[in-house]
Amino acid sequence: MEKLGMNRRRFVGATLAATAGALSPAAFGGSAARAQEKPAGMKVGLYSITFLGAWYRGKGLTLEEVIKRAKKYGYDGVEIDGKRPHGNPLDWPKSRCRELRSMADGEGIEIYGVAANNDFSSPVPEHREAQIAYVHGLIRMASDFGAKTLRVFLGWPGVTRHPQIARYDIADSIWKFSHKYVDPAIRRADR
Repeated sequence: MEKLGMNRRRFVGATLAATAGALSPAAFGGSAARAQEKPAGMKVGLYSITFLGAWYRGKGLTLEEVIKRAKKYGYDGVEIDGKRPHGNPLDWPKSRCRELRSMADGEGIEIYGVAANNDFSSPVPEHREAQIAYVHGLIRMASDFGAKTLRVFLGWPGVTRHPQIARYDIADSIWKFSHKYVDPAIRRADR
């Protein structure tokens, strides 16, 4: 880092700024051209969850607004979070996916992938089957977006909006209770 003229404090500050979508070339202490230099083949994307409206007080951005924000801050593309208000497949018929794809193309922004928020670990078969249906919908949606990747989880406990700021403790306690009687040999290692 010191070779780049960046100490730990500036690195953390620049990383936080990038995560918030507020990165400017000056954050790295260089010119716009220097900030744009990346290794060949490397692309940087903005994960839409950043602007979901779950971890800050305020309204979430629409996916159209996320794409415009990605363009404004120099990202190459976006990854769409697979939950409301962004990427629930129930809200995205083929025609709407293609409209967003066209809008992203017009901005020069690639839709890299879609992120599923799924849990295949439930001991309740109906819960696993609902997750399979959800992921099936996300596969279709990712294809309609022209995305090459669907990121899945094996055991995502979930997140709860309460009332506006997201919390992990409620969903986590439900997850733990539902797995209480599952054989410890097949439980998640970190629980």
